[in-house]
Amino acid sequence: LADLCYVGIFPACVKSPNVILIHHLVSLCLIMIPIQDPKFTWCLAYCMLVEINTWLLIAKRTITVGQRLMQVGFYITWVALRCV
Repeated sequence: LADLCYVGIFPACVKSPNVILIHHLVSLCLIMIPIQDPKFTWCLAYCMLVEINTWLLIAKRTITVGQRLMQVGFYITWVALRCV
């Protein structure tokens, strides 16, 4: 929810703000699935881990302090969460 607000307030932090905003709204709707059927909670938790990588990508573009740390974190989470 915080990320949705951040992109809404600072749309220049991403290349396609409208696509990202729609993605976040769809994600909020999908959160209802494990609320209705708790056996899918593990799936939601795993899928949401990828948001750490997305946050680092956005932070890398907008925050000037700690660029090297964010870049290293981005690549570590990109490989660990998206490629494995």
